[in-house]
Amino acid sequence: MAPYTIDHLKKQARAVIARVTYDECGTNGQGGNGGIISRETIRAVDDLRLVLDGLREDDVPGKAKE
Repeated sequence: MAPYTIDHLKKQARAVIARVTYDECGTNGQGGNGGIISRETIRAVDDLRLVLDGLREDDVPGKAKE
């Protein structure tokens, strides 16, 4: 598994937030799924899980360096 950084985590977390917001509200009055979770959102959450699993411990804020 590739090591990920905090920047990867931020990027993927923002993608999940955007997908959930779209599923709930759409964009500019268009689209949205009325709160039903789309496959795209599920995929974005899975990608976030992979980033979290691959996060390098030395990139975690507050983690003591050895």
